[in-house]
Amino acid sequence: MYDVDTVTGESSDSTETVSFLRSIEVGPDTGVDNWIRSVKISPQGDTIASASANLVHIWNSATGNCIATLRDHKDWVLCTAYSPDGALLLSGSLDASIRIWVTNSWTSIGQPLKPGGGPVRDIAFSPDGSHFMSACVKSSQIVMWSSESLSRVGESVEGHDKPVHCVDFAPDGLSFASGCHDGSIALWRTATRSMLRRPFFGHIIEVNQVKFSPDGSKLASASEDSMIRLWDAATGNPLALFEGHGASVRAIAFSPLDGMLISGSVDKSLRLWDPEKKITIGGPVEYHNMVVTGVDVSREGSLLVSSSYDCSIGQSSVPMTKSPRKQ
Repeated sequence: MYDVDTVTGESSDSTETVSFLRSIEVGPDTGVDNWIRSVKISPQGDTIASASANLVHIWNSATGNCIATLRDHKDWVLCTAYSPDGALLLSGSLDASIRIWVTNSWTSIGQPLKPGGGPVRDIAFSPDGSHFMSACVKSSQIVMWSSESLSRVGESVEGHDKPVHCVDFAPDGLSFASGCHDGSIALWRTATRSMLRRPFFGHIIEVNQVKFSPDGSKLASASEDSMIRLWDAATGNPLALFEGHGASVRAIAFSPLDGMLISGSVDKSLRLWDPEKKITIGGPVEYHNMVVTGVDVSREGSLLVSSSYDCSIGQSSVPMTKSPRKQ
């Protein structure tokens, strides 16, 4: 057994940390009157990709204007991922396909990729951009792909007993993590695709997202059990339990510069956490009026975006906290 610090969400107001900038409303005039299911900021910070209905919308992050609408999917788009150089955008859908978009023209290339295993729940690029992996709602396997050939690389990665819901590469690319429907989490060696240890448990129900800290030393997980857990990324040992959300936590993201952790929940709020000090930063941030489905932070750490079932994208300024990331 391990001693785990429990961090509650009781703290002061968050307005000193998060300054609301604007809300991008995704309504009928953009071809959408449905929930937004995910949001991502490009590596350059100049565009934002949001997924709603069977569409991906591209927004100018400075103005909030829609600059492109990507239309090739046949069913709801569930996830998106920019390549590290920003040249490609991937989208995964309920139609069980992955589509590849070139960001200099916002056109699709190649044929849609078919991982197998039903709807595509999550996609993650390796840090060098040479590969990406996908997880599907009905499959316990993880599929690895070549970014150059847009084809599968080797056999599918196996080890979970239930469907894999989320994946993420470590910042050095030497390992990756996966979260499962049964609440388990696994750490893997990228080169051999072998588990670093047996899947470990802490959550009592499905894991919605896993994210490595910017320095790669920690792994955060968000779950339907309303909890966020922090793990040692080398051993899988538990480090902290973050409590405060009143419902399922659907999304998490680390700030690349100072390592602050941001979470979004079914309780309609965002929360900010300091993984080093194991404390909450301020109180809940509440500018959505429905479920928060996605969060992301720009590479330079100053812009926070969130998506919601209320058909809006929130943009906020996030000053650097007093806990800079350790080098």
